[in-house]
Amino acid sequence: MSTATDQQDPAVLEAIAFMRLNCDGDVTLDRLAEHVSYSKFYFLRRFKTVTGMTPGQCLTAIRIATSKQLLATDPSMSITDLSLAVGYSSMGAFCTRFRTTVGVTPKEYRALHRGEDLDLGPAGRPARPGPGRTGASLVRGSLVRADVPADAVTYVGLFKGSDPFGVPASCAVLSGAESAFTLEAPVAGRAWTVQAVTLASGPGAPAAGPGPVLALGAVTHHDRGAVDVELPMAAAPAHVIPPLTALPELHARGLPVLRPALVG
Repeated sequence: MSTATDQQDPAVLEAIAFMRLNCDGDVTLDRLAEHVSYSKFYFLRRFKTVTGMTPGQCLTAIRIATSKQLLATDPSMSITDLSLAVGYSSMGAFCTRFRTTVGVTPKEYRALHRGEDLDLGPAGRPARPGPGRTGASLVRGSLVRADVPADAVTYVGLFKGSDPFGVPASCAVLSGAESAFTLEAPVAGRAWTVQAVTLASGPGAPAAGPGPVLALGAVTHHDRGAVDVELPMAAAPAHVIPPLTALPELHARGLPVLRPALVG
């Protein structure tokens, strides 16, 4: 977890501002390092220390967040033009990235913001994982945090591997001061990461979007079998865009695009 001093690193903040302004262009690691006058490898290490993600992962998060805003606010823009506007030269590459990050296609996301009913079909409705499934392990956990507003919503996702990106394999939604959760890791004995994001409030309507991020927490394990974890939550830096902010609007519409958390 980065410290308060880390979070104020002016070079990293400047790099993120540069990515926001130029997300429609070719933003490379070399270009970012040169922009902030750091060597490439020192910049990469420094950026990950401060933000918890690589510059490439942060750029993807910025591009997806920008595309979500455009899909919700500019219904006349074609998906092809939109993909170019957020830095993808191929509409197919953009749609694949959007689908794996958000959980629905750009077209489906736009329909969601129009209030249309979505029929995702069997392929878009992963089967509910059952306890005791061969090769699976349970992850029981609790959040460690200070008091949060009663209307706050926390999304807890379990991701394969050591980086919490893409669509979680399992997800829990906690309200207010709730802290306990149980998730299922699809394959025991492999690395997985649990990330939690606390938002000031959930979206009242799809167009409203979720509230600001209040806190973040993440923990990675390599254990086999049932695991108990404590997930410390810390105040979220304003410049970080956590992947789990892709979930609230889908949850608000009750769309079964994620494997649900186990009960109990």
